[in-house]
Amino acid sequence: VGQTAQAQGKKTTAARESRQWDETSFLEDLSRRHGADAAQVAAKTLAWARSCGLRLWWGKGGKDGSCFPMFDYQREQYWLVSLWTYGRCEVQFQMMASKPPFADEAKRLELLDRFNQIPGLNLPQDGIHRRPSFPLALLKDEPALNQFLGMLDWMIALIRETSRNAGANDDRSMQHDS
Repeated sequence: VGQTAQAQGKKTTAARESRQWDETSFLEDLSRRHGADAAQVAAKTLAWARSCGLRLWWGKGGKDGSCFPMFDYQREQYWLVSLWTYGRCEVQFQMMASKPPFADEAKRLELLDRFNQIPGLNLPQDGIHRRPSFPLALLKDEPALNQFLGMLDWMIALIRETSRNAGANDDRSMQHDS
């Protein structure tokens, strides 16, 4: 109410603006906005993701850049974490809840506990139903970053194990049906 047509037009145009982020633009913007520590954590996390064969999905935010290291396994897509140019890492609990092993609330609570073992990190217990975040710079010390990346390794191993066990159970049930 009270806005001129010109002001309303500017607002609508700004809401539709987007850009395709990539590693270079992401790290430059993150460094400019939150410093070298946050950018270095993101760069090391992206290098880890590439070394594990994860697919990097880049966002199209007009203001904030995002990157989602996606674990694609046996025709399924698994959400782990996301990195943002506003200097934070989001844990994708909400998206994990849709498929094993993290469809099990107890596994998400175990993962939450593992995250909270990183010094300075304190995600809330109800975070397992959302996408809680923490500052990337919290992982600037090598031991904390290694603990974080080790936890992501654990997540991937658990997904693989759960998927293998589900496949073995499917094989057994097909044998009984024959």
